[in-house]
Amino acid sequence: SQPSWLTDSGKVLRFKCYFEEDINDYQNFKETFSTKKRVRKVTVDFFLADNSIAMNETKIANSGLPQGRFVARTKLQKPDGTFFEPMDFIVGGEFALNKRVFKVVDADTRTRKYFKDMLQFELAPALDYPDDGFAAERKRQEHHRPDRKVTAKKNFYNADQTVLRFFCAYDAPLPPSALGPGSTAAAAASAASSNWQNNPEVVEDKPASKTMTKSGSTGDMSKMSSAAATAVGAGTRQYTLHYFVSDDTLEVKAIATEGVQSFPWLLRRRKLPMNSTNVPGGLRISHERFVGDEAAEGEEDEPRMVGWEDLKCGDVVMVYNH
Repeated sequence: SQPSWLTDSGKVLRFKCYFEEDINDYQNFKETFSTKKRVRKVTVDFFLADNSIAMNETKIANSGLPQGRFVARTKLQKPDGTFFEPMDFIVGGEFALNKRVFKVVDADTRTRKYFKDMLQFELAPALDYPDDGFAAERKRQEHHRPDRKVTAKKNFYNADQTVLRFFCAYDAPLPPSALGPGSTAAAAASAASSNWQNNPEVVEDKPASKTMTKSGSTGDMSKMSSAAATAVGAGTRQYTLHYFVSDDTLEVKAIATEGVQSFPWLLRRRKLPMNSTNVPGGLRISHERFVGDEAAEGEEDEPRMVGWEDLKCGDVVMVYNH
């Protein structure tokens, strides 16, 4: 016959159990306290290939306990020196491990079928976990907690690693004098400058030659004259804007363009005031304020920052005079 590590490879029996531990109950942080039981739920995985066991405690958010992996996969011995077997985890039974007594309350469908077909043993129906009062007390505490708006900390936990990406462009066309007086390219650059000044911000619709202006119309760059395309390409920089939802910060990074001097960052990650015109100094006052950012007369001391609702395709966003 074939060995068990070959015939039972990948077969796992899963049991649900719990153990109780004593905890000190300090009521309103008084000097006197009482001792009560706390139920900790554990899942046992029994690997038939080598009779190894892995145990994991069910995680409960904000429980204050280091939950998760309880015992890494390994072969465990009973107090009598023999190794654990599937019959040691029958529903309603108990087993001792690491100076704790575990009681088995349930098993999954495949485990029950394995016991019935292979071991000719019918497992008992599932049992209920004992009530230690923790769930009811936590529900009562949350019920009396006043409703509050989404705070910065809550937003950080819920939206961690959530980043919105936008593709945009900034137009700074070269003056006609830079292309030489009387040249065709200079005239094309002048016309292109006049056209692009009316639409200073361009949001990419697709990474192809078509672009969408803030009015929503599309234009095909391939239909422009070569001189005009050169002039527009020389003065228009494409950027990627990342908005971090967790703390409402954003960064603007230039897309590498052949023939254009590399200057990757237009704006490092930080909060951006609405309609910002004054370039901040190098000394940081707070997370979103710099020296030189003092509010003008009649303005609020803390300006409104750019939010995700301010970033829409076709709209213009001011990034320190850009």
